[in-house]
Amino acid sequence: MEAKLNRKLVVNIGGIVVAIAAGVALYLFYLKPYVAKWRDVRVEVSTRQKRLSELRKAFANQKNPQDELKVLRQEINSLIKANEALKKIKTPGVETGDLPKELQDPDPEIRRELYRDYMKQVMESTESGIKTILKNAQISPPDIRLYAELDHADEAAYYMNRAAGLKGIAEAMAKARSSGGTIIFDKLFLEDYNTGKGRRTGAVNIMSYSVKLTIDTQALLSFLYNLQESESHYFIENMDITPRGIARSGSAQQLTVDARINTTMVFKSQVAAQVKAVAQAMGGQRGPTAGRRRGGGLMALGMGMKAQVEKEIEEEKTRKWYEFWKWFRQ
Repeated sequence: MEAKLNRKLVVNIGGIVVAIAAGVALYLFYLKPYVAKWRDVRVEVSTRQKRLSELRKAFANQKNPQDELKVLRQEINSLIKANEALKKIKTPGVETGDLPKELQDPDPEIRRELYRDYMKQVMESTESGIKTILKNAQISPPDIRLYAELDHADEAAYYMNRAAGLKGIAEAMAKARSSGGTIIFDKLFLEDYNTGKGRRTGAVNIMSYSVKLTIDTQALLSFLYNLQESESHYFIENMDITPRGIARSGSAQQLTVDARINTTMVFKSQVAAQVKAVAQAMGGQRGPTAGRRRGGGLMALGMGMKAQVEKEIEEEKTRKWYEFWKWFRQ
């Protein structure tokens, strides 16, 4: 009896072993590839879910990335426009050193006469060109007198820059007139060298023009637009607008406009002079402690540069990949 039971037990164990072997074989030959594929799919799903979470965070948790991209495009366009406006402000002005070297005679009296003859020819030519621009646009030019007797060389550069700014205003008027409307250039007031001297200190200098126009609303808007779109930077310091009578049906309202229009020019030599002055200020003053003061100034400069670099490194850690424009904001 005991032998039979043992035989049955052996048979049962043998059956189990065969079943296990069959199961292992079935797994190895048929199920294992599907299990491996299932695991790979789970890893891929987990990776994609993590990447999706990162992208949503990068796009400010926007469900539609196009919304965030639209905002980025608007910001980029604003930066482009701001950069273009900054370039206009940097319009270089003519300096005394830019004038022909032939005018630099050692005798001050001869040099002054050379400058006067040169400027008379240049200003007469420029004046004729400005009047031609206005006449071609069917705008009667007012009394324009660009030439003035010079007392020293610096005045020559000023009057050339003043004429260049006026030419830009005339071109903006001509473009506004070509689009229709009425423009009558009634009066023009130009500042002499000494009058606007206070606006010409430092690197960025302001040239100012006072004008009186009879103009309709359409032409006025067009004129202001063309000033804004010109190559140089123009801005209105003040403007008084007075309606002329009552507008007739179907016609534009006529206006009397008194305005002061300014433009900016940069003098490169003044930029260099200001940088040099700052460097000297950081270097300290003369005297027994000048060496220590210079060392302190240089040390302060070095510490400031180090702090700036550390700040930029810290900011880079927090910048998002799509905030690339921040690298160009300095």
